[in-house]
Amino acid sequence: MSAPITVGDRLLGLLTPLAAVVAVVAWRVQPEGWFALAASGFAIWTGLLVGALAPAAARGGMWPLALLMSLTAGVGWFGGILWPCQIACEGGGHYRQIFHVPVLALALGAGLFWALLARADAVRSAGDVRAGAEHPGGHLTRAVTWGLAGVSCYYLWVAASLAMTCPLCLAIHGTVLAAAALSIRDAYPWLARLGAMLLAFLALHFIYHPTVTRDVAPVPEAALSGAMSEDDQRILDRVAKGRSRVLASGKRELRLDVVVDLQCAVCAKVHPRLLKLNVPKDTGLTVVTRLLARPSRPQSADLARKVLAAAAIDGRTFHQVIAMTLGTPEDLGWADLRDRLAEVIDPAPIELLAHQHPLVFDRALAEDAAVSAEAGSGTPGAVLRDGRTGAVLGRWTGDIDPAVVQAALAAP
Repeated sequence: MSAPITVGDRLLGLLTPLAAVVAVVAWRVQPEGWFALAASGFAIWTGLLVGALAPAAARGGMWPLALLMSLTAGVGWFGGILWPCQIACEGGGHYRQIFHVPVLALALGAGLFWALLARADAVRSAGDVRAGAEHPGGHLTRAVTWGLAGVSCYYLWVAASLAMTCPLCLAIHGTVLAAAALSIRDAYPWLARLGAMLLAFLALHFIYHPTVTRDVAPVPEAALSGAMSEDDQRILDRVAKGRSRVLASGKRELRLDVVVDLQCAVCAKVHPRLLKLNVPKDTGLTVVTRLLARPSRPQSADLARKVLAAAAIDGRTFHQVIAMTLGTPEDLGWADLRDRLAEVIDPAPIELLAHQHPLVFDRALAEDAAVSAEAGSGTPGAVLRDGRTGAVLGRWTGDIDPAVVQAALAAP
């Protein structure tokens, strides 16, 4: 019988969970820059250190990490307004579900199961340093731990391949990898660890698709080049006018194309800011709102067509409608929002236009998809152009800082 776990071991075991809590808070409060990434790296490093030097203490820190991972996923799933997952806005909506079940819901359940297993191991090993690792239940916990590490590696690989960044997801994956680091010296064969990781990685790769999939609809060339009647062309011109807002007039003409996803929370925050830019003297600026429909969101294309139809009515109607539809939850469409919109505007003319002139709005969405391809797959996106030549003067995506755009407006 080995010596029982001491109070010092228990306190040392809490070092990595505390570091992981700091990292999660950092990802929520200050995701930009290196601080949050460094905080997650520090949590993983402390896990390696404690796991290598004090495996008995590490065993007690496993279940708090599992619980933290589960709670973080739960906040993203239940409290999306408090901390929304940005993967869909980054073009990774294809990876938000597994067999139509939200990944965050699966992460919540897996984390709770993992926490129960790890807590049972910690209780069993309270009187014996070796018991938790040598007991069959301990091996199950380690298999789950390293399997989840493989899941995290898969999603991190996809994110790197698609150049996506989601603070919520990075907080979850950092916590999982810190827990795996804690079990570095457990009596669990390395071949089994690598096998669990590889099995989880390949299983997800098979479930989603053998190739990495970006959630961006291809630009339909037929919609861009097809012939249009004079009536359709007139309505398309009205759409272009209605969704454009002139912020200032001047000798130097600039155009800012702003690409938004109506079901993106970040877009709902950034879009109004970009409509209130301070334009330098003698500079003219027109802001054109572009709409992106995501293939992973069946409601988004119909909703975008209706909003563009509002632009064909007039600019005032368009901006009223887009202000009420930006940030729409993913499972809601035009029919779900109609009653609320009817309190402000009459939706019937909008619906009639969308029904009678589908080619117009297919063409408008195709043009928007082409602009989105220039801005990048993430939303919101913005492209600043010379109003006369069309030359690109700047590109931005994500949580765009208006000050950065204003600096580009002032640049010679």
